[in-house]
Amino acid sequence: MEEQIPLLLRNVRITLIAAIILAIIAATASATSDKALMGFTINTMPIILFSLITFARLSPKKDVKSLGEAAIQGLWITTSLGLVYLTLAPAAYFALPQTSVAVIMLAGAITTITGAVTLYRISKTTGVGLSA
Repeated sequence: MEEQIPLLLRNVRITLIAAIILAIIAATASATSDKALMGFTINTMPIILFSLITFARLSPKKDVKSLGEAAIQGLWITTSLGLVYLTLAPAAYFALPQTSVAVIMLAGAITTITGAVTLYRISKTTGVGLSA
């Protein structure tokens, strides 16, 4: 089990970095509307903040179980915030062009899918439940 720690760390870091990049892309794509820019920027900040907190929490972890708990707790937040992009982008309130909606929804789908897959892998590898 201990030999899996570097692989787990790499998977979590890649997923969190992807979430940050996709959140920035979604916030940038929403720049065509002031309402959308504010809404998606407000959603982008927690993704970046919680990703950085998760990075910090993973650094001192040495055993697989505590690593799994910290990773699952951080990934749940970023994955669920990725769902916001899927639900908010097509809203008439933001009046976004279709290309912006497509980019934002794609970013949300990638964030949600990669987060869910990484959560599943960490749960299976570490034995930590997804409700950690």
